[in-house]
Amino acid sequence: MVYVDDSCGGFQLVDDYKEIVNDYVPSSSKYCVFTGHRKCDSKYAEEHIRALLTEVIRVHDPDVFLVGMGPGADLLAAKILTEWNYRWQAIIPFDGHHTKWSFRDKSLLDELLGHAEII
Repeated sequence: MVYVDDSCGGFQLVDDYKEIVNDYVPSSSKYCVFTGHRKCDSKYAEEHIRALLTEVIRVHDPDVFLVGMGPGADLLAAKILTEWNYRWQAIIPFDGHHTKWSFRDKSLLDELLGHAEII
């Protein structure tokens, strides 16, 4: 299992974070959990997430991606996985979590949820 978190100022891969996902995927699955910064609208951020996901896929070959669905890095990861035709699951923290988001982020969330394998 790979946990991807960029909330510490740089992206990190953490090999053991199973307590987060035990209820979401079978233990026999290889999975990647993605969460990150809430504000990352730059082209650099998207390129960085693409490079990170490419490395995760190359090294770990996950069966399933779990995406936290916050604005910023989470939505970028879901967008990229959708473009690449990978299976991913949306992990919504609570009902209405997006109510204070910008119109752009809400629209992107709605669009991407249509591509999630499980919500």
